[in-house]
Amino acid sequence: MTGSRKGNVFLIAMWIVVGSIYVWAAWQQKQRINLSAAAGGQMPYLVYAQGVSHDGLAKHFGDRNRMPLIPSLLSFVYDEDFDTFVNRSSLFAIAGSAMILMGIGFLAYRHLPPWLATVLTLTATFCVFLPKASFLQAELAYYGLLLTAWLLMCRLLRRRSVWLAITAGVTLGVAFLAKASALGALIAFVATAVLQAACQFFRPARQDASGTDRPSQSTGWKTLRDTGLLVIGFLLVAGPYLAANKSRFDRYFYNVNSTFFLWCDSWAQARAFAVANPIAEKYPQVPPDQIPGPGNYWRSHTASHMLKRLTYGVTTLAALAMHGSYAKYLALVSGFCLVLAVRRRRTRENILSGYGFVVLFCLLFFGGYALSYAWYAQVAYGDRFVLSLLLPALFGGLWLADRLAADLQPFPLFGRRFPVMKVLATTLSVLLMAEGVALASGLLYRPSRAFVQFYYNESRELQKAGNIAEAAKGYRGVVTLDPAFAPAYHDLGMMELVSGRVAAAIAHLAEAVRLAPEKADLRNSYASALLQDGRYEEARGAFGEAVRLDPQLAVAWYNLGGTCHQLSMKKEAAGALSRLRALDARLAEQLARLIER
Repeated sequence: MTGSRKGNVFLIAMWIVVGSIYVWAAWQQKQRINLSAAAGGQMPYLVYAQGVSHDGLAKHFGDRNRMPLIPSLLSFVYDEDFDTFVNRSSLFAIAGSAMILMGIGFLAYRHLPPWLATVLTLTATFCVFLPKASFLQAELAYYGLLLTAWLLMCRLLRRRSVWLAITAGVTLGVAFLAKASALGALIAFVATAVLQAACQFFRPARQDASGTDRPSQSTGWKTLRDTGLLVIGFLLVAGPYLAANKSRFDRYFYNVNSTFFLWCDSWAQARAFAVANPIAEKYPQVPPDQIPGPGNYWRSHTASHMLKRLTYGVTTLAALAMHGSYAKYLALVSGFCLVLAVRRRRTRENILSGYGFVVLFCLLFFGGYALSYAWYAQVAYGDRFVLSLLLPALFGGLWLADRLAADLQPFPLFGRRFPVMKVLATTLSVLLMAEGVALASGLLYRPSRAFVQFYYNESRELQKAGNIAEAAKGYRGVVTLDPAFAPAYHDLGMMELVSGRVAAAIAHLAEAVRLAPEKADLRNSYASALLQDGRYEEARGAFGEAVRLDPQLAVAWYNLGGTCHQLSMKKEAAGALSRLRALDARLAEQLARLIER
């Protein structure tokens, strides 16, 4: 058996093992972590898909925050029984993520040497996809589509091709329907291609292989042609969605994030604007100076403030990236490229001369996204922003490293000599496999505090929206993942109390107090449940503890005074009323009327 054939057999066997680990770990994630629709921000996509299934894609507009690709696909597995639908959506996510990974692997092995393609695909599998494998989100589809579109656009800047241009445009259009952020890649490409065409128009004629003069103008026209075809391909896919935007919001590119939230100073401001205005239904009908936008922002903020905002965003995203499991692999590849680029000037200059416009496109692509994400970080941030750039950055880094190290002397190891890149890639692959096995076997079952907090926040939003059943499932999921999460016990207890299940409410609220004995508001809620159960003396003691922990908690003083009145403790009730008058006149008046009856 030849070395090449042995290598192919080894790769096939390795990917069978990796695929088995991925599917098994994704299933375990579904069973142990993805415990309800509130986990991982899935609920808005499920609601969107439900609307598409009932009304049709053309009539259902969604919230104009999430894009329609995933909900429209998910509508095919919709079921009127919501629990069944949630279960199907998780299976849909696992199957879809596996298919996207196979597509990424195909691209990697098509354009990189096998050992470098292995590094890229393993990174995508274990560092990017596995942590999100069973969660219904648009990010994984977007990562795969953006990587594909980026690669096609890089190739299009190197050679003219009608079909390549159309394919790149269509891919970018589908990526846009997954996440509106894809529009940034289109802007970066068009800017680069137009500049490339301008340079070609003014470049002197050159001779082809037969010695015939070949005008650069013809190449310039072909560049403009392909750029136009790419835009047409994009519009063929995204056009119906953009037309719907225009008909309803009078703007083709309408998205609540980029249209409004991007120009707010905080998430609180963005949320307040969204609550005050039906921005998912129509463009706000308020005075223009009350609508967040670039013009209003630039008029009301100084250049110094904007610079501080960008600085905050860059440092925040950099810190977030450094804590990711993928950071070390990207850092190793980048460092390797940097060392070779400094030491091998001629090779570096040859690459730059042949790929100048590709380099420019990459600078606009990565720089533009990094700055926009940094700007938005003051409103919201997360690893989804960093991860959207990881695969193109790693792909580019591996490709560049391979070119820079093309003629390096083999590396001596164990009495044999190996290509330098093969040694580096093998080392990274072993580390990635070890990390993947560790993640699948243990770390997977210990979600981060940030994940649990987000899960809790989403459950609270469902409760505020009146979806009590799913909110309760969410709170139960939170305490399953983190049995020490006191706020979830508290909210679950209060939901039970409102539903009349007093014994269950007392049990949950008692656990919340046990976990956070210093929280006065939890004591107050626990005492309220005791009071509703007719346990007045215990309730009075718990209310007393609440006001001892927080003497400014007016509602606890009110409850204490009312309980003392019920127990005919007139002096204590009057004392509570006296303290309450200094804190909340309205509550004090209510307590006074209660006592005087």
